[in-house]
Amino acid sequence: MYALPSELPLTLAAVGCLAAAIAHSYLGERMFVPQIQSQMNWQGGARAAAFKNLIVRIAWHATSVMWLGFAAQFAAAPLGFHGLTPVYATAAATFLALWIMTGPMTAWRHRGWPVFLLITASLIGAVATSV
Repeated sequence: MYALPSELPLTLAAVGCLAAAIAHSYLGERMFVPQIQSQMNWQGGARAAAFKNLIVRIAWHATSVMWLGFAAQFAAAPLGFHGLTPVYATAAATFLALWIMTGPMTAWRHRGWPVFLLITASLIGAVATSV
């Protein structure tokens, strides 16, 4: 099978993004997120504090989700997927995960979920029209 010269660097980039995402989430939960949350003096009572602590955790892990999306995009060509459809599809999956994190996981209290839903729907439309 013929391999493009860009496939090895893309594969390495994908593995790097995957490793960064896993390390970021794991180390964040072990070393950073709880300490950040414990140092915050949230106003508004226990319910507001719990929501804001959840937002801190979601924001931390959203970075990892984005790195996973990049890993999938970088891995697409070496796995035999070419053109823009894999880019649209992996971006749609990434923003769907962010929508889940900011919508259902916050009981719809985070105000960013409609934006992530719009982006997800738009990218699904791009996938549907690109095949």
